[in-house]
Amino acid sequence: MTSARCESLLSVVPGLLLALLSCWFGTLPGGATALGTIVGVTAIVWLALIGAPHWSDPLQLGRRLGLVLPLALVAATLLSWSSSPASRSGQLGVLLLPALLLAPAGVARCWRNPRQLQIGLDSLSLVIVVVSVWSLVDWWRLDSPRAAMPLGHHNLLAGWLVLLMPLAIVGLHRSGARRWLAAAALIVGTSAILATGSALGLTAVILQCLLAAFWWPSLRIPFAAAAVLAGLSQLPRAMHVLSATDVSTKARILYLQAAWDGILERPAFGWGPGSTPWLIAGFLEPDPTVNPPSQVVGDLHSLPAQMAFELGLVGLALASGLWLLFLVRRWSTREKVAVRPERLAPLTGLVGGTLFLLGNAPFTVLALPLALILTCGAALAAGPGLQTRGSRSRLLFALLYLLPVGVLLLPMILAQVHYDRAATSESSVRSLDEIDWATSLDPSFPLYGARKAWLQGSLHGVDDDSARLALQSAELAKGVAPLWLAAGFMGLEVSADWTLDALSTARNLDPLSPLPPLLMALSQPQHPEAGRWAALALRLEPRLSRTSRFLDNPELIDATMEVLEASGQDGDLLARLRTATPALPPGAAIGLIMDREPALAFSLYGFRRRPWPATLVRLPLGP
Repeated sequence: MTSARCESLLSVVPGLLLALLSCWFGTLPGGATALGTIVGVTAIVWLALIGAPHWSDPLQLGRRLGLVLPLALVAATLLSWSSSPASRSGQLGVLLLPALLLAPAGVARCWRNPRQLQIGLDSLSLVIVVVSVWSLVDWWRLDSPRAAMPLGHHNLLAGWLVLLMPLAIVGLHRSGARRWLAAAALIVGTSAILATGSALGLTAVILQCLLAAFWWPSLRIPFAAAAVLAGLSQLPRAMHVLSATDVSTKARILYLQAAWDGILERPAFGWGPGSTPWLIAGFLEPDPTVNPPSQVVGDLHSLPAQMAFELGLVGLALASGLWLLFLVRRWSTREKVAVRPERLAPLTGLVGGTLFLLGNAPFTVLALPLALILTCGAALAAGPGLQTRGSRSRLLFALLYLLPVGVLLLPMILAQVHYDRAATSESSVRSLDEIDWATSLDPSFPLYGARKAWLQGSLHGVDDDSARLALQSAELAKGVAPLWLAAGFMGLEVSADWTLDALSTARNLDPLSPLPPLLMALSQPQHPEAGRWAALALRLEPRLSRTSRFLDNPELIDATMEVLEASGQDGDLLARLRTATPALPPGAAIGLIMDREPALAFSLYGFRRRPWPATLVRLPLGP
């Protein structure tokens, strides 16, 4: 094989990785599988290995800061992780952080000359066309309110397109098939962004059009006109956002307040990388118009806020400084390169992506970090040559980093493989065997132990061991309300002395759920507060008054009615309690089923694992 052909093949590899991760293995549903984790980790590590010779200044920040800033960020992340009460949540990210910092240099190595860069950008254009057409067809075929596929969420798709679209349209200044491919990417990509309905996504596109009009004189008028038209199209949404009725805005305000409260408690190094879904509920004051009961908040919808919460102000300052310096360095060297569109298009993508990330934090889905890596790599490839440190760098990188990281990652990945087998098995006995393997390989991951406890309880009945295992899993996650609720319910079944504490924790973490206060009342019906707890539960969900366990506690009923009568505002509820209601069908019950709705999948958003429906609480309804 000739050298030119090898270079051509190497130049399309980043585009192939992007297609692979953006169409399946790095998406919201696909990335939660064991195979998705394996493919994603392999892709990042391979790019890092290619970029290893540039370890002394992987992001081309300058001799002094090029190594110091990345190392300082890694050190701050390690300090945050070592003191985290939920360290297992960020273990994968911590292990991959050095590889993520080296990966852009690997992309730049794949696009090291103008011809390779041109071929690489053409491959990105093709991927954008495929993904955008997929999203538009799915949006039209299913009559969805917003385009989301294949990435799985409208904000993920919008952010992905914002980062990559400027790279895809560089071919407009070429001739022939490249121009037509770039034009197709521009048309369908813009249509896909509009179909996502993402306000920040479209705002970022407006900013990018203005930047492109500035640095691309031959297309100044079309880009400026596109910015004006897009801005006018956003006016209705802008008015809605500014009103008090916009759910998305209300959610972001709630999350920012929760992040701020968490930062105040641990300002320096935060609560640990990846800790948001496990800990943020402890600081969140949910709004019933925004947060449904038992919801697990997967991210804070703002990358700076989430970084400050997880890595502290030190980590945020280092990451922000590194990012701003990268942008400044790329801008300062723009005139040293003859090919201006290829040079400035990545900067346009990065500036638009920065604006988008102020109101989104989508980096737990690997397609987004990869899009950022490719955009940074394109900025490096179009600039002055990368500085290397010899041919032995890859060998040293493999020995000193990849080998120990691989040893640490292997049991985690094998555990996820067994978890996937358990989740997809048609045999409950087989599922229990597989989840037992997952728990033994990765004992600090809370979901595995919780699943094992629930399966044991459903197959063999709840006993002290399974209830205790459920409690231990809840303690590992710290702030995941459904785990505490499930543990409390199992503790109630065996009359464990810690039941009330577990249920009280669930109530504090999820005050909108009616199940914790009712179960608290049922666990200790003689408690002076039992009537108040039950009354709170019935206000949130009146149908709970028909549960057989409540009906079998006449003293609890009396105490509850006393509380309701004293309030003077529960006439309808009191009338319902005093009036006979129609008979219910046999087997009727009320409770909580986890992972029943994909949009609210507990496992997916809280733990990045494939959804696996399970009944956490089941209360039979009386006659």
